[in-house]
Amino acid sequence: TEIYTLSLHDALPILFTPAALLAALEPGQQSRLRMLAGGGPAGRHRDMRSTIAWSYLLLDEGAQRLLRWLAVFAGSFDLDAVTAVADGDVADVLGQLTDLVDWHLVEPATGSADAPRFRLLDMLREFAAEQLSAAGELTAARASFLDWTMVFAGRAISGTDSPAEASWLDRLDREL
Repeated sequence: TEIYTLSLHDALPILFTPAALLAALEPGQQSRLRMLAGGGPAGRHRDMRSTIAWSYLLLDEGAQRLLRWLAVFAGSFDLDAVTAVADGDVADVLGQLTDLVDWHLVEPATGSADAPRFRLLDMLREFAAEQLSAAGELTAARASFLDWTMVFAGRAISGTDSPAEASWLDRLDREL
């Protein structure tokens, strides 16, 4: 059985089997970014947080803000949802989202051809949420997400009571 070494900040290294390491990194456990900290070389490759922060700092202000605000989405999202939550112009949001995909901070997710979807990996969402809180934008982002959710729910209620019911049921499944 192989043993992997994981350093928690500057503490002594802890030895994990692959199964124990996987269990420690499961969602809902302690911070993944914190678990993957310490050890290694200095600079941006020292730990996962430093690597993500380095990429984040290379983004322009608009893309940084968008990444922070994407933390409110627990799963995948489409351009309409992002534009509504970020309260931005579709062209600007699309450009920023494209930059985030190019930097591998956001990845495409499965979705229909007419409404592509995107998602953040859990560690990136955790980093974005930290930045959102540090920027003092957490309350505003959550309120904007709640507003979008209420508008979407109203449209879905109307949509499921129309000839487009099947399409709306599919869309509801994607959003859930």
